Amino acid sequence: MSKYEDPTQLDYRYGGDTVDDFAQKYMKTVAYIFSALNELRSPTGGTLTQNPEAYQLKVDDNKLYIRNQANTDWILLGDVQENFGFRTSASDAFMHESDVADSGTAGKLIRADASGKLNADILGNAAKIADKAIQMGLDLADEDRLVYDKDTDTITNCPRQFKVDGDKIYARKDATTGWVLLGDLKQNLGFRSSTDDAFLTESDVADNGTAGKLIRADVNGKLNADILGNARKMAGKTFAPEDLQDGQIPVYRTSDGTWHAENKGTVGTGKNLMIMDGDKMLGEYNGDEMKAIDIQKSSLTKALAESTGYGIVSGCEPSISGLTVTVGAGVVHLSDGTRKEMSATNITLNNADGTNPRIDLVYIDSTGAVAKVTGTASATPVVPALPTGGISVCNVTIAANAANGFEWDIRRWNMSGNVEFLFPRTESYEHHGDCELIKTTHKTMMIDAGNVDDANVILEYCIENGIKQIDIFLLTHYHEDHYANIQQFINQSNVDFSKTIWMIPPKTIAESESGYALVKSWLENAKTFEINDNMTFELDRNVLIELYNMSPADQKYHGNDLNNRSVYALVRHGNVKVLYTGDGYGTEHYLYSIGKYEKIDLLKVPHHGVSAEGSGNFYYLKKISPQIALCNLCFEHGVSLNGGDYLSKGGVQTQLAALGCKIGYLMKGNAKYISDGVGLNDCSDVSIYEPQNSFTPTTVDVYVDPATTEKKPDGTQSKPFKTLRHALCAIPDHKNILPVFHLADGTYEYFIYSSGRNNPIRIVGENVTIGTAQFYNFKYVEIGITNFISRDLEFYNTHFKVTKVTINALKDISIRIENSQGYIGNCEYNGSPITYTANTRGILMLASNVCIDRLNIHDTGKALVVKQSSIFSSFSVSAANISTLINVVDAAGGVVQINRWGTMSNVTTYIAGFSKFIDCPSNR
Repeated sequence: MSKYEDPTQLDYRYGGDTVDDFAQKYMKTVAYIFSALNELRSPTGGTLTQNPEAYQLKVDDNKLYIRNQANTDWILLGDVQENFGFRTSASDAFMHESDVADSGTAGKLIRADASGKLNADILGNAAKIADKAIQMGLDLADEDRLVYDKDTDTITNCPRQFKVDGDKIYARKDATTGWVLLGDLKQNLGFRSSTDDAFLTESDVADNGTAGKLIRADVNGKLNADILGNARKMAGKTFAPEDLQDGQIPVYRTSDGTWHAENKGTVGTGKNLMIMDGDKMLGEYNGDEMKAIDIQKSSLTKALAESTGYGIVSGCEPSISGLTVTVGAGVVHLSDGTRKEMSATNITLNNADGTNPRIDLVYIDSTGAVAKVTGTASATPVVPALPTGGISVCNVTIAANAANGFEWDIRRWNMSGNVEFLFPRTESYEHHGDCELIKTTHKTMMIDAGNVDDANVILEYCIENGIKQIDIFLLTHYHEDHYANIQQFINQSNVDFSKTIWMIPPKTIAESESGYALVKSWLENAKTFEINDNMTFELDRNVLIELYNMSPADQKYHGNDLNNRSVYALVRHGNVKVLYTGDGYGTEHYLYSIGKYEKIDLLKVPHHGVSAEGSGNFYYLKKISPQIALCNLCFEHGVSLNGGDYLSKGGVQTQLAALGCKIGYLMKGNAKYISDGVGLNDCSDVSIYEPQNSFTPTTVDVYVDPATTEKKPDGTQSKPFKTLRHALCAIPDHKNILPVFHLADGTYEYFIYSSGRNNPIRIVGENVTIGTAQFYNFKYVEIGITNFISRDLEFYNTHFKVTKVTINALKDISIRIENSQGYIGNCEYNGSPITYTANTRGILMLASNVCIDRLNIHDTGKALVVKQSSIFSSFSVSAANISTLINVVDAAGGVVQINRWGTMSNVTTYIAGFSKFIDCPSNR
């Protein structure tokens, strides 16, 4: 800063400045001084010591200060005497651009580059590299390297891991281990022989055997190349291919764990391998294609046949035409124990005697051929003796001189004898727990083992009925009330289970796992057979057991429902059929899927006879129409266990009664039925039947809701059916049952029911739309829906009553009535019509008698078409935009009676065709 100079000096000479001049100059100087001082401060002025201002400077003891922004304190900027700035020069202490460089330059600061890094070497210790902490004072060894440790986020020293010494390359793991030789560079470390490129490249690899190249495995992991020399192992086992001779094959022997060269066995021309069960070939392999063979199933069949004896097992049904007897296909056991499958065979009998009748014998001889023995003609003919080892098929009585045909009598001898179907009374809780027995001439089969309290009852019942051994045991599913006594049966000695073949279902869902594991542990030393598919086997001669519901598709259909995964067993003895269902209340699916809609003589009712779900199977029950049905429980027990059963009593039992089925209850006593192949004889200890009149409920309420997602509906309010058709199929067709179907508000796409009903039905609701509703062969249908909307309502051979209906979206025929009688209270046509022509019809009647109280119809070609002696009557008809109001098609069109017109608008033709009108006003 320049020195202050006085701008107004005094003139002290004589005659110079006076005192007044001095005063004037002095005052100007003082003002100038203060003005200069103020220029060093803020424009607001003030006193330096007494009233400093923000950002004001001062020097005190060679130190330069500045006043802070808040004007509360002095801030030291630096020491002037100690060179306040960067430079050492006293004349210029502050830093300039020339003091900064972009890289390491002597005496200059270094400017960071665009990445924030310094381009310079560092002397001394760097505490960080790449922003990672470096362990200071590292104990570095010769050839150590710095290594970043991710776990500690630090950089530390690490011994050198690779080195080249001469022509050799070495590696080591750490400082404590020595160097390990990896290869000799001079001897070509890599694949190539070239010293300038020792390593493998793509050009050194081929997809198949190519000279001098490696072979790449294909997508299956196999090499496409021939191999010279000997492969010493196959599947990890020692193999010496050089030992193979012409025609030999390698065979692995567990005795020494190696492959051996052995001769190939040849059975049959061009066949390499045949699998035999005795003299029966199960399968053959010719080296070209594989064939799966169920050895386990074959073993089951063989084990069953061992004690069957000889005779006709199944089939071989005889029929006769003229003098030719046809023996149908079937299975026989010959006298030497051989099992033979027979093809259909014809044999011709000798001509009739001219005087007397005779009886011929048709049989199967000891070699399996169909043969005959011609009887002796006599006034009292007798059956010829059966040759040794023969199996009788039938006797044929031939009338004397039977030129135009003959009288004949055919009698079968192929039955196994009688078959007993036994049902012991169970004692367990609420009489749950299934166990059934099938006793033939040579075999006894048990189905399920009952509940925990039933073992002694079942064993005693076996002894009482002469059963000393169980040959086959069938478990339907893994619920305790069906398998609980298996272990106890095995461990007792009164009835022999030591030779039993145990047929069990596989473990399929989580619910079956514990039961499966437990049963398998009990049967560890027994002969078991898992049922993985539907199958049929011969229990005895002419006694077939068909197992169903076990195919993968069946099991998948039932999801996680273990009851519905039960094995179903259909037993056939001649013409007699008995069906066992375990707990599978979804049995209608099984019958539908296998097409077995055939009449059943005796049904063991699904799920002990009390499941509400079982009541949904009426359609299936109607198809099989069992003569006898056996339940564990009766109504009183059924209701207590299954309060959701929507029928008034007993659920499925009510439906069986409606079909006229005889229903027995095992809680009342043991049941025993003996089959002779033609029918069943009831040999039970006591009567186990309920009177039919105990099954006569009147009104049955059934609920339907199109919005339901219930997977197992039963018709209750909590589990409604989704469609009216499903609900109808679930209800018995019995005159003493009046089903009332409660339809929830909503839209039902269509309803078509063509099976017919013998009992009346009632349909009620509030706001219901059914797109198409067709009723066929109903005794009586009453629709009492408050607001019923449809676009297609049809009745065929049906009596009906409709309280009110609104027809929306008119179509070709909106209401069709054929061979029916009925009443409609109010019929209203509404909504935008479909495009129509002059032939579009609103109501079509054929051979029917219908009364509509009030009909309001519009926008159609022909409003009412009457055919074939129909009678139509109405109290009031209103019409608009109609081509023809009434069209009588033929001379026998019928009678139309309208008490009064309602309102007419734009009706081209009122009446067309011939008709007789009653009480029709003349001013149409």
